[in-house]
Amino acid sequence: MSSFSTPAGVPAVSANAETLRNARSRISLRAIAFGFIACALIVTGYMSYAKLTAQPMQCTTGGVFNCSVLENSAWAQLTLTPTFAIPTAFLGFMTHIVLLTLFVLEDRIGLLRAWGKVMMFGITLFAFLYHCYLTFYVAILTMRALCPYCLIAHACMGALLVIASVRLYRSFQAIPDPAVSA
Repeated sequence: MSSFSTPAGVPAVSANAETLRNARSRISLRAIAFGFIACALIVTGYMSYAKLTAQPMQCTTGGVFNCSVLENSAWAQLTLTPTFAIPTAFLGFMTHIVLLTLFVLEDRIGLLRAWGKVMMFGITLFAFLYHCYLTFYVAILTMRALCPYCLIAHACMGALLVIASVRLYRSFQAIPDPAVSA
């Protein structure tokens, strides 16, 4: 029976049921990552749409914030030929689509069960370093302007890198050491 008293007519909750309820209410790193990916998809999707349709982004233009300087710079797109260029924001959008796909399929495909966390870590590490290059070198040092949308995307990628790192570290802890069991 339960070690605590309950009001009349209310059944006592066992310790196992209480533990199960706490496990369900706890938010996982995976759920938090989905939230950051969704936020980043909205931001990079808007930036991509604005660039592809040649619409100016709705941005504050005061102090260090000036989106038009950054969105019209040479770093705002990857020029492959004189007539074909891919917006940098679209590359970010596609990166988040790949991360979302890896998260959704990581429990369903054998290759992703084995290597999904490593792939996510590698992608987020590269993307975060690229964001750092764009934010610190290009935006701050070269252009002397910042974009709030770019900063949100950078923060989301930084959070995703932390989450991917923790998930990868936990997966390495879960692997038994064969030298210890022998």
